[in-house]
Amino acid sequence: MTRALLVGFFSSAQHVLAGPDHLAAVAPLAASSPRPWQSGLLWGLGHLASLLFIGLALWGLRLNLPIEAISRWSETLVGFVLIALGLWVLLGRSQAHAHGGTSFAVGFVHGLAGASHWLAMLPLLALESLGEGLLFVLGLAAGTLLSMGLFTTILGRLCRGPHCRQQLTRWAAVASLLVGAFWVVAGPA
Repeated sequence: MTRALLVGFFSSAQHVLAGPDHLAAVAPLAASSPRPWQSGLLWGLGHLASLLFIGLALWGLRLNLPIEAISRWSETLVGFVLIALGLWVLLGRSQAHAHGGTSFAVGFVHGLAGASHWLAMLPLLALESLGEGLLFVLGLAAGTLLSMGLFTTILGRLCRGPHCRQQLTRWAAVASLLVGAFWVVAGPA
C-alpha cells in the first residue's frame, strides 16, 4: 500500500516540475505576487482538481473516452491560456487579490490538457483496493502541491527588491507567451 502512495507522489512531482507549460503558467503569477507560494499552492489545487475529475471519468467510463481528441484540443486551449496570462501580466492587469482564482483556474485547465494527465491516472484502474487508490491519490496530491509550492517559493525568494521582482515578472510573462504560442502553433492536427 505504501508503494501506491510513493508512486503517486513521485510521478506527480516529476510531472509538475518537468512541464515547461506548468512553470510558464505559474511563474508570472508567483513573480508578481506578494505571496508566491500561495500561487503555487492554488495552481496545484486546481491541477489536482482536474486530475481527480479525470480519474473519476476514467473510473466511471472505463476508458471509453476519446482521450487523444480531448488531449489535442485541450493543449491548444492551454496555449491560449498561457498567451492570455502573459499578456495580462505584461499589461499590468495582474493584482494580488486576483491571483488565487487565476492560479486555481490555470492549474485546472492545465490538468485537463495533454495525454500525460490521463495516463497519470491509469494506475488507479490497476490498483486492487479502494485503500490503495486513495493512497495513490493522496500521493498525487502531496507531490503536486509540494513541488509547485517549492518552485514558487524559490522563485519568490530569487528577488527581494521591487526592480528585480518587476524584471522577473516580465521575463516570466514573456516565457508564458512563448510557451503558449508554441502550444497553439503545435496544436491539433
